[in-house]
Amino acid sequence: MRATARLAGREVQYTLVRSRRRSIGLQVDDRGLTVRMPLRASRRWLQGVLEQHALWILGKLDQWAARPRPVAWDEGATFPLLGRRFAYAPRADGDFEMIELRGGQFGLPLSTGVSPAEVQRRVGGWYRAQALAWYRERVGEFSGRLGVTVPEVALSNARTQWGSCSRSTGIRLSWRLIMLPPRLVDYVVAHEVAHLLEMNHSPRFWSVVARLYPNYASARRELGALG
Repeated sequence: MRATARLAGREVQYTLVRSRRRSIGLQVDDRGLTVRMPLRASRRWLQGVLEQHALWILGKLDQWAARPRPVAWDEGATFPLLGRRFAYAPRADGDFEMIELRGGQFGLPLSTGVSPAEVQRRVGGWYRAQALAWYRERVGEFSGRLGVTVPEVALSNARTQWGSCSRSTGIRLSWRLIMLPPRLVDYVVAHEVAHLLEMNHSPRFWSVVARLYPNYASARRELGALG
């Protein structure tokens, strides 16, 4: 059954499963929070356990909310960009625009006859244009901090590697990275720019990363958790 609890000022919906277990179990995944508790346990006891673990629960829910999901290329989908959400909106003249969604807004299930393949082509192009402009600006910023020549910046289609750096060809960054919050994009950019000085992952390399992005350890863990 579905239930709701107020934790640290936030309303959290969760799935409650009663069984013959002896203790309360908490699980957070792509489906949200699932609570398993003994058959005869009281809701008052459950609320106490939830409040005790509120920060852990909210932290895990936020991690899953930020996790990039496979994009559904259709007119009713929402498209993440730098921690914000956008909806695809075709126009009467045959063109389209991307509308930012705020708060609890959702994309509308439109039916204009635009195929998923066409949505993918159009929105994919929008993603790549946004990504290249953003990456070039951030690479320029971090290169300036190190006092190195700004390298060439290009997009990659990689699914398992956010970025790469070569002294001969410059920095390549996955266009999918632009779906993540700016702080994580900045960490990846700082990581690759640091390779302009240290083409390795030695302590000297990480000291360069720390100069560019002092909180890199936290961002690295968060990025690793996202997959």
